[in-house]
Amino acid sequence: MITKKYFFIIFIIFIINQLCNTYEVVCQRKMAIYKCALLFSITEHAYRKHFLAYFPESARKIIQQRVDEEKFRSIGFLTWTNKYINSQCDSTHVKLVITSLGLDCKKVSKIMLVQSTIALKNIKHYKNKECKRINSKTKHSLIKKLLYYAKLRYLTYKGNAVYSNKIHKF
Repeated sequence: MITKKYFFIIFIIFIINQLCNTYEVVCQRKMAIYKCALLFSITEHAYRKHFLAYFPESARKIIQQRVDEEKFRSIGFLTWTNKYINSQCDSTHVKLVITSLGLDCKKVSKIMLVQSTIALKNIKHYKNKECKRINSKTKHSLIKKLLYYAKLRYLTYKGNAVYSNKIHKF
């Protein structure tokens, strides 16, 4: 009877650990400069909720098509999808995604997609110690401000393109 309880507790801890590893901020040190990236697992809920929600619908479709094509061909990083995302993403989008996760990271410069949570765990880099959690009021006000800037930039750069109405609900 006692062993069943222990196995149940170990099972619960294992499941919680799997649910907590959906994204990670990692840094590489080159010379004296830290370059940080936000890594997302494409199989998790945070990828759809916090990453894809802040892109226009046309870019979302292209990203999904590239992910569907590449997820069976590559191991670990989705290289062609990551190149496309970083060409479409500016600093405002990166800040918007990081803020929607409830983090305050100054040195993150790009977003990268990873094939699964197992690949996410196997990536060994320096962890960014400067990332802090932010409270929900600050998070919502920052998201509103960044969404406004992202819409302005997108409309000025893309001409008459219209942003999706289903971006984020508060």
